[in-house]
Amino acid sequence: MKSSSSPRRRKQASVVVTAVLFLVLAVLLPFGKFFKLHNSVDFSSITVDVGKTFEPPRLGVDASARTATDTAINTAIDTAIDTTTPHQSPLPKRTQNNANAKDSDTIYTQKDTIDTEKDTINDTDVDNAKDGSKKDTIQTQPPTPPPTPTQPLTRPPLNVIVFFPDDLSHKSLQDVSGTDYVLTPFLTELAQNGIRFTRNAVTTSVCWMSRATLFTGQYASTHGSLRLKCPRFTLPEYWKDTWVSILQRVGGYHVGHVGKWQYYNSGPHKLFDYSNFFEGRHWYGKLTGSEKAVDHTKIFLSERPKDKPFALTVAFYPPKAVGDSNEPGGQWSPKSSFKELYANKTYVPPYDLQQARQTLPDFLRRGIVTERYQSRWKSTLQYNEGMRNYNALVTEVDAACRQIVDELKKTKGLYENTLIVFTSDNGLLMGNHGLGGKWIAYEESIRVPLIVYDPRMPKELRGRLDNSTTLNIDLASTILGAANIDPPATMQGRDMADLYLPSEEAGAKSPVEQEPWRTDFVYEYPNTDIHETYALINERYKYIRWVTRKYEQLFDLRNDPYELNDLLLLMDDTNATTDTAASNTNKTHIDELLKELRGRYDEIRKERQSPQENGPDWCNSSLQY
Repeated sequence: MKSSSSPRRRKQASVVVTAVLFLVLAVLLPFGKFFKLHNSVDFSSITVDVGKTFEPPRLGVDASARTATDTAINTAIDTAIDTTTPHQSPLPKRTQNNANAKDSDTIYTQKDTIDTEKDTINDTDVDNAKDGSKKDTIQTQPPTPPPTPTQPLTRPPLNVIVFFPDDLSHKSLQDVSGTDYVLTPFLTELAQNGIRFTRNAVTTSVCWMSRATLFTGQYASTHGSLRLKCPRFTLPEYWKDTWVSILQRVGGYHVGHVGKWQYYNSGPHKLFDYSNFFEGRHWYGKLTGSEKAVDHTKIFLSERPKDKPFALTVAFYPPKAVGDSNEPGGQWSPKSSFKELYANKTYVPPYDLQQARQTLPDFLRRGIVTERYQSRWKSTLQYNEGMRNYNALVTEVDAACRQIVDELKKTKGLYENTLIVFTSDNGLLMGNHGLGGKWIAYEESIRVPLIVYDPRMPKELRGRLDNSTTLNIDLASTILGAANIDPPATMQGRDMADLYLPSEEAGAKSPVEQEPWRTDFVYEYPNTDIHETYALINERYKYIRWVTRKYEQLFDLRNDPYELNDLLLLMDDTNATTDTAASNTNKTHIDELLKELRGRYDEIRKERQSPQENGPDWCNSSLQY
């Protein structure tokens, strides 16, 4: 494998080489002595009236403030789990070659495939990042450099579990939006024992492209799997550079996948050591989708070779919508006991959604994103029923994650040697901007939760919030880093452990002190089926280029976190109504800003461009499952 770009990894190799040289010298001579930050124009003097300024979501909750409610919440969720129909488990044991396994335990059943295809034809993703009345009170700070160790850190490779629910809004955590909005007590505990990244984003907001990014560590325009049932990344010449294949070949890992795969069968070559693919439904007989994921995870853990490290992706289908019911909230079917937890909750949008629609470009006020809003979120009843059922499914996922981690803890030392990652494939608009679905570059669509529990993390840093610009392309390198394996040059992300682990060499600077973390990135939706879109997003501004529409937008995320005021549109309106010196000054600043952002956008796009990006739409008919 090629060496990693991580300073921490390079230092580790240097320590080993140095130690060997000293050992040789000691034997032979026993008596001898021996990311450049991007410079920005100062635009603090811009005085454009951007309308009402909304307070950004506050990230973090004082631990003492939530202690009083945690016990009651956990009790309610435990009751919701215990009072439902008992699981039909243990499921039939999976044979080594799967030849005699029953339908419930095979890679996928015919019925599952039919349901999946029906759902993905309507592959709409629903999200509403509505603020709850209780928001986090801890403001994020720049990353704190990890402490310098007194000696090099050495550790055996970690096991890995990735929790990967579908269509999870970045606000669907009680630590972000409050317990009056959603109940996720286990994820609160996981973050308290690990780290939560508050500005995490996906580079493409759609299920299948984002899932290919999870395994490859590449932008969609690079991995080329742009269409359903066309998994270019699973071809042998590309699959060998995924973290799954590398863990198997280089690290000797036992690797599994449970739940949503999106690309259906695994083609002519087997990808995982254990797999059970199921998706497109919230219920499987008497089992919910989350319960089925728990059961198959238990099978994986019980049958894994005990002399090998393991890695498992648990890809929950919930809280993604199923079907096209016209009943308010009818696309989400939580267990009744979890739904009861939300029976008395009332949800109010963060702003007037209908008024927000009037500020949208004309092309967004029609098509799929508008259709999804009108069919799922437009009325007060739709909005409230949708939010209640959606969040009940989120709580189901939270409870399932707790059950899986509790299973880890039953084996001595297993939890203490397992990297746990919780994140999602994309966010959801859920009525914000008067839109539904995902796909586009607005915050609610691209921001997803990210919590990492890493047993290597110094105790004094656990429970920290980090506002670094982390991306889903970083997940693959992070997983390989936990296995002490350098990522291949094909991966385009960076090991996120650089943000919280000290250097491997005594007295050395931390990785982010040696090589600063990124402060901007490019978002891409390279397909034209909805709107081909690219965006440059930095710590303050978002520049969006709607390619097929030849349209641009510019938002000041610091002063306009809901992206309701397009600065380019506002400047046009201002210039049409006034000719003051102030407006001319503002226009000059905006023009300079736009020039800078366009230049940076072109620079990153050129760096990331793939040879096949401008080629024909790739799809190998032999891989259409």
